[in-house]
Amino acid sequence: MGRSPGGGLDLHARGLAPYLEKHLPGDSSVVVVNRPGAGGGIALMSVWDADPNGYNLVKTITSSDLINQITTQSLTYKLSEFDFIGSLYYADTGLMVRSDLGWETIDDIRAAAAEKPIVFGTTGHGSTAHIEGIFVYERHLGIPVRFVHYAGTSEVMLAMARGEVQATAFGASTAARFAEEDENLKMLFVWSKEPIEYFEDLPTALDVGITEEEFDTAPPVLGQWRALMTTPGTPEPVLAILREAFLEATSDPEYEAWRVNAKIPKNVIPGEEFGEKVAEIEAGYLAIADELKELVGR
Repeated sequence: MGRSPGGGLDLHARGLAPYLEKHLPGDSSVVVVNRPGAGGGIALMSVWDADPNGYNLVKTITSSDLINQITTQSLTYKLSEFDFIGSLYYADTGLMVRSDLGWETIDDIRAAAAEKPIVFGTTGHGSTAHIEGIFVYERHLGIPVRFVHYAGTSEVMLAMARGEVQATAFGASTAARFAEEDENLKMLFVWSKEPIEYFEDLPTALDVGITEEEFDTAPPVLGQWRALMTTPGTPEPVLAILREAFLEATSDPEYEAWRVNAKIPKNVIPGEEFGEKVAEIEAGYLAIADELKELVGR
């Protein structure tokens, strides 16, 4: 897994692993290994280059993994060419700020930024939070942002707790979990037009003053699909076993109880079907490739 321990992706990988193990045939073991670095690229490349035997799986955050694919020359994978086991869920992005700043709306942040740029923590140069900060807050909402990049979610949260950064953006369930554990943090809104599952009371982008035009002119593929995939060229019989175990694991009542308690959404899509969706998302990113390269080069 291409993220450090303690973040949302790590939480979900460790929550899913025992149920995937349960539904694989034989005496199978599923071990979660954290390989952070290069915005998740190190883990993806390790699976991309592995023998296509189905023993190496990796979770994707489609948005940041596609940004990396386009902007980092040393990463030679192509996301749409992985063999997908299946999608897990779609994570709407949630904006989190320090509660002691007294910010309640975008206008409050804009007023503060008029004095000096907002200090915004990200999980790495070129990460989804980095691109979101540029596209959404700077370009569309006129909020100057100064970025501070960290190795992973846990490091960003430590920086928030220490007051090194004032705001950050994660998948909503991840952001909400940290906000519940620390009274100094609060969720300001979710980047969605409609209320989202488990966070029906949290303001949407439109509730805090973002217009539909501003929302619709943000990156067309900003959202974060989370899915499980393996090395390209994995034999079909092996893929069939992995895909069946995945669907059984994500339908397991015990897994479902864990997922609901963890407030993780569920958007399970079978692997072959999700691979087609990734190809569409990839095309959307490639359409803005030059702009992404320019932005990440900041």
